[in-house]
Amino acid sequence: MSNLLCDSVVPRHVREFAESNVKKALAIGAMKLNIFIPFQGVKFFNKSKTAGYVFTGDDSIVYLNLELLKKNSEHFANDTIPHEVAHLFAYRLNKREAHHGKTWKKIMQNVFGLEPKRCHELDTAGVGRDTQTFKYICACKKHIVGKIRHNKMEKGAKYRCASCYKTLTFLSKCD
Repeated sequence: MSNLLCDSVVPRHVREFAESNVKKALAIGAMKLNIFIPFQGVKFFNKSKTAGYVFTGDDSIVYLNLELLKKNSEHFANDTIPHEVAHLFAYRLNKREAHHGKTWKKIMQNVFGLEPKRCHELDTAGVGRDTQTFKYICACKKHIVGKIRHNKMEKGAKYRCASCYKTLTFLSKCD
């Protein structure tokens, strides 16, 4: 994402809160996995409904949605930040595995004591950009999919439900 915010836009207390919690998650992971990952910073964005992300690889920068963080600081401290840091550890342990694969799930459960959920359920009203959404179904429930993923599926990409592992099938465009 190239919608990163300038440091001067981020309130100091918010930056310090985020940095402190990332350092805490890195320390917990280091202690339990015996893997040291250096803290390289936190960057903020606001043009999305995504809570956070990391780029696995050479750096350990955690990217967080400023608006969602300001509205949901407890969730970020207890869930979003450990979720993103778990990606960094999972990559160090298994570079070939998908982002929300078995290694990441085990780290979420065994290191951070969290349910390994792929997506957050935070209220995103008024946050980020509104995008077209589409309804898909599997064997167990309905899914709401954004335009990018929908377009990929239209071109032949297959996505499976994380619960029942059945391929998603297009139902309709959301209103």
